[in-house]
Amino acid sequence: MIPPPDAPEAPEYASSESDVDKSISFATQNLDNNTVTQDQADKQKASDDDSSSDDHNDITTRTSSRQKHTPVTFKARPENPNAHKKENLLKQYNSNKAYANDRNSILAVAITKHFPGHGSFNGKLTEYHPASDNYSITYQDGDSEIMSHFNIFKYIKGTQQYKDYHENQKALYSTYHTAVSTTIAPSDNVPENHKDARATPDVADWMKACDVEMGKLRSLGCWEVISRSTLPPNASIMKSRCTFRYKANELGNLKSVSHR
Repeated sequence: MIPPPDAPEAPEYASSESDVDKSISFATQNLDNNTVTQDQADKQKASDDDSSSDDHNDITTRTSSRQKHTPVTFKARPENPNAHKKENLLKQYNSNKAYANDRNSILAVAITKHFPGHGSFNGKLTEYHPASDNYSITYQDGDSEIMSHFNIFKYIKGTQQYKDYHENQKALYSTYHTAVSTTIAPSDNVPENHKDARATPDVADWMKACDVEMGKLRSLGCWEVISRSTLPPNASIMKSRCTFRYKANELGNLKSVSHR
């Protein structure tokens, strides 16, 4: 059907949706154009950087944002100092005759060593080990022990080390015993006074200790006997009190009783 020539032209249909579509299409097109433009700029910049890098032929001008760490270094494992020490001791023993004779001179020597809670035991040096400078000891009960040359003289009677060691042990024991006796409540077996001492099974020992102590005081002239009538009427008399205690030796065994 052909419209008549004089018929007016139909108006173009327009809607808000079409307008929105046009704006979206236009924005999308601009976004695409901007993306292309940015991609081109990035490519151009990368090309320029590569060209600059090629021109200078120096890759150290490129920097990285990654944190750099100090290269790890590994140390060689040190030699065993004990092995080196043993080697030197053995070499000294084999090359130095005076040294070897000194070490061997105390073989078969008797020693005495106290083991706390078990008592003192006698032993004998049976073998010397030059690589470690130690001695094998066999005790009277069949037990054995390894001890260094440095420590062995503390248990050989007659040596200065033996004397010094035992004097030190006695001093330590005396200090320990004093500390214990002053911090621990008195035993029920220790008399509190003279009357209690006379009622104990070992009364003879307590009375003997009292006689010894009183004899010392009299010999030193620690007091003078005077008549009560010579004292002033309001004079106060200071009373005294006997103190009893057990005395132990360095091994903890009862040695005697004392009176103060």
